[in-house]
Amino acid sequence: MATAHLPKAAGNDVLSARLSEFRRALDDEIAVLRKGGGQKTYLSDGHYLGMRDGRAVYSFTADSELRFPDDTTVDLEYRKTKYSGIIVSIAGMDVILALSEHIGDSVATALLFTEPWFLLQKLQERLEAMREPNKANVRLATSLLGKMTLATPPDVELAGAKLKPARNYRGKAFVCNTDQLKAVSHVLANRVSFVWGPPGTGKTSTLGMTVAALVENGESVLVLAHSNVAVDVAMKSIAEQVGYSMAYASGRVLRFGPTALPELDKYPEVHVRGVVRKQNPNLIAEIDTLEGQRRRFVNRSRAEGLSDDERQQIKDEVARVKIKLAPLYEQLKVKESELVKGATVVGCTLSKASIGAEIFERQFDAVVIDEASMAYIPHCVFAAGLAKKHIAIFGDFRQLAPIAQAETAAVQRWLLRDIFDEAGITAQVNAGKEDPRMVMLHEQHRMHPDIAKIVNKLFYGGRLSNGSGVEQRAAPAVAAAPAALQPLAFYDLGPLGAHCFSDKESHSRFNPVSALIAAQLARQATQNESVKGVGIVTPYSAQARLIRRLLKDLNLPDSHVRVATVHRFQGSENHVIIFDAVDGEPQKNPGKLLQGGIDSTAMRLANVALSRAQGKFVGLFNRTYLQEHLGYTDIFLPFMRELAVHALVEAFNWTHPSPSSHFGTGLAGLTVYTNCKQAGADIERDFLSTKEEIAIYWPTALTPQHFSARALLRCDPAKVRFYVSGAGARSFPTELKNAQIMNSSSTLGIGLLGMDRKRLWMVLDPKSSASPVLRLDLPQTASLLYTFWRLVPEQDLIPSKALQMPCMQCKGPMWIAEGKYGAYLKCGNCSYTRGITSQVATQMAQISGVVCGKCGAMVRGRKGFGGVFLGCTRYPDCDWTMPIDLII
Repeated sequence: MATAHLPKAAGNDVLSARLSEFRRALDDEIAVLRKGGGQKTYLSDGHYLGMRDGRAVYSFTADSELRFPDDTTVDLEYRKTKYSGIIVSIAGMDVILALSEHIGDSVATALLFTEPWFLLQKLQERLEAMREPNKANVRLATSLLGKMTLATPPDVELAGAKLKPARNYRGKAFVCNTDQLKAVSHVLANRVSFVWGPPGTGKTSTLGMTVAALVENGESVLVLAHSNVAVDVAMKSIAEQVGYSMAYASGRVLRFGPTALPELDKYPEVHVRGVVRKQNPNLIAEIDTLEGQRRRFVNRSRAEGLSDDERQQIKDEVARVKIKLAPLYEQLKVKESELVKGATVVGCTLSKASIGAEIFERQFDAVVIDEASMAYIPHCVFAAGLAKKHIAIFGDFRQLAPIAQAETAAVQRWLLRDIFDEAGITAQVNAGKEDPRMVMLHEQHRMHPDIAKIVNKLFYGGRLSNGSGVEQRAAPAVAAAPAALQPLAFYDLGPLGAHCFSDKESHSRFNPVSALIAAQLARQATQNESVKGVGIVTPYSAQARLIRRLLKDLNLPDSHVRVATVHRFQGSENHVIIFDAVDGEPQKNPGKLLQGGIDSTAMRLANVALSRAQGKFVGLFNRTYLQEHLGYTDIFLPFMRELAVHALVEAFNWTHPSPSSHFGTGLAGLTVYTNCKQAGADIERDFLSTKEEIAIYWPTALTPQHFSARALLRCDPAKVRFYVSGAGARSFPTELKNAQIMNSSSTLGIGLLGMDRKRLWMVLDPKSSASPVLRLDLPQTASLLYTFWRLVPEQDLIPSKALQMPCMQCKGPMWIAEGKYGAYLKCGNCSYTRGITSQVATQMAQISGVVCGKCGAMVRGRKGFGGVFLGCTRYPDCDWTMPIDLII
């Protein structure tokens, strides 16, 4: 039976009405984004990854989690110069950019400027173009939105025949089960197909086989996804399946746009530059040579001791190379456009399809959308209009939905729901009915069966089965600590007094105690060589930032432990997943991300968090708090109940740390005191060793059982500033000099004592002398918590530091200050100012205790192409650098 669809005239009317609604929703979202203005984000730890399609690709770490679409245009400001580029991918706070030119092999810090509404405006233009005659396949786009569409029964034998060349080519590596064969045959036979691929069921492999079958059938295919990472994963699968074909060998299976995954570099035939290298080797050789020259010049510009003339000469050389490269890049761009226009298979993001004329000005026999649960409905409709015969939707509507910021009814309907919901697929599944338009993949090969059991019961209605060998593959992760020999662990943090707070700026939630435990458990897991990947997942961006700071203090690199919110983990997997739920007292209610039942954000969040784990899932919860504050329909209640039934369950406390985790015995930089009396003497000693500043938040009356506030009087008021806030501030000496007593409405419920923004004491229950006390000697973590809690007034968050050098005019002390153009020196007595030299930078580093972030060696001031910066004393063996501005 052919797929039913509306007559053309009726289809036009339906689509026209929908297009008007799409425009309203996109207008609402654009308005919210514009209201916030172009966002400025601080980036650090930049590393050059190589040239890809004429652009220099860099990885950075952001100071906050970003949520911009891939292919968003950006400007990067580095050393007072702006460079244009695009976002290649974002994973939590890890950002990959493709810049217009090479700016050095390492970039300590930079500023990122974005205008994320640009891509939505382009989507609006493409949707409006669908109103024009013969510009789009209106009937197919309308059929995608229909709820009563029929389907032709799949011809499994035909699909098997189409896949025979791929089977012969791949040999034993070719694996195709019955469900996958049904999915391939469904797409071949129907105009509209939905392939439901729960975690670990081989959705990406199925997509690759589907494209291979379509190519064997003589059809052109456009492969789309919301992110560059998802496109790369899909194209890798396609390259594996069609590697035998003439289309692949002749450069007609192309990845359009910047790539995010290095794994795709193994298939140069899918890259435009790889194809051009075969067709015009002289062009690429000339580009490679000039790019190498430019990199060497830029690196030379950062050498010490260069004269002004030498610097200018290098600048002139770089400019000459850029002039030579410009026409070559233009040739490469023209060739790219020609290749994409004639390609049999093209893979790119949905955003790229809406801005690339090579895509939106042609049609393909089939359009395949992957990870469709995260794509906007208007994007899917636009994509369907580019197809002549087939639109195939791959994804999992039990996982994360699209993200939008506006809260209007139009946005709620068209940008915050997915295409499965709009097409009626979700409703059919929830009602226990089969939908002829959909094929589900049932056999999972990722998760240990004990993990899969909970995923299957809570989110997939018992539809999943376990593939052969999955338990054996998970065994190494199961055997490792934490919770050795257990695939599931439930750690109750309630007895620890794990308080949950909200960042005053973003209102995102964080929990220092659960962050400490998550970091410790991740550190344990990385000690076992058989554990190849550890992920820490949390609902809140502030908590992700905090844990990331902890891992930096503990020298655990991103390559060992990945930290991000749940939204950034969809599509990935790790041997061990640690889920930090964060919520607890004194919050009145759990956050919205943990509230909701079936098909809610909370359900999708819980599913993604649990299903990322291959061998071990560790959950951190304040069990009593969540049980008392969640409603009976909220999915996190049965989620915790199922974990408690199948997992190792332990309640942490400070007196007797968990034997399975050894918490408190191995976390460098953390000292645990079981009561205030035990901690008091050390607190007072730390007061006396403070060099510049003491910040205190105290919520209740101070008693001698905590510590003596009069110990502060023994500090030198000429050197040490005091900031005291909280309801208990009146307990501190009124004669305390150089003190700022702040009226604070905050009711944090804990006591905080900060010294020089490098050490932080946390008294978890200041009302009790038996309260556990934590001392954190974790400078980067302490600095972030200062900001979250505003322990120091905002205008004082950037301190000045006295230098051991006199003013050249009055011989008074010189101080570091920050101005419009960065750090400089000013006299404390007169108006004299001067710039920062390499010598001054070295002294600043010594005062601040800065050491090399890579190897821990001493650092010194150096002068480079863009001014003075800090570098490792082991250079060139260690290339770590840091800008002066970060010290202040």
